[in-house]
Amino acid sequence: MPPIRTTRNAKPPPAGFDDIEDTLLEFSNKMKDAENAPHEGKKRHEVLWPVFQISHQRSRYIYELYYEKEAISKQLYDWLLKNKYADAMLIAKWKKQVMLPPMHTDERDQFQLYVYLSSAQSSAKGGAGDTVR
Repeated sequence: MPPIRTTRNAKPPPAGFDDIEDTLLEFSNKMKDAENAPHEGKKRHEVLWPVFQISHQRSRYIYELYYEKEAISKQLYDWLLKNKYADAMLIAKWKKQVMLPPMHTDERDQFQLYVYLSSAQSSAKGGAGDTVR
């Protein structure tokens, strides 16, 4: 049977949490207000939009503190992710920078053709998925 986690055996926050605690409390209060807001006359999915927006803002705040401003430590960042102050999958998406530069339609078509042909050539040479073990 797994051990039961309680607040008594939770680790205290690392150094630097006091600096951002006020902002995180503001986000928490906004979240409570959004969850308790009246939803009469709204569609079912529209009720959740403010909740997603606040969650997104809180995650973006922590992302910018760690990656752009470098204002918090790695230990504090990991602690915040572990304690669900930010969405780790959303931050992972922001870390990826795979967007293509803007291209004309002709250049984009040529690029896609190049990618298609290079993948077709690698599979013809025995690329991934063609080997039998």
